[in-house]
Amino acid sequence: MTSRSASLFIQTKKPLILASGSASRQVMLKDAGINFKVVTSDVDEAILKEKICALPFNEQVIALAAAKASVVSSQFPEAFVIGGDQMCV
Repeated sequence: MTSRSASLFIQTKKPLILASGSASRQVMLKDAGINFKVVTSDVDEAILKEKICALPFNEQVIALAAAKASVVSSQFPEAFVIGGDQMCV
């Protein structure tokens, strides 16, 4: 946690979940003062990448992030879920 006090964190009425184990995404949300929890999905990225490999890179990234968020969202329908992904080219 940064040096911010707990009272400066943004609270939502519904739980906020980051559907990514990425340390950099967690740091970005924490630094923005957003209170969230992390739940990773069991999406098999290798299989999904095979299915979407013909798409432009930006659409592949969106598809991967959406797949992760969709899985976690189905487990926590009461929550706001954030999905994220990145690709290096």
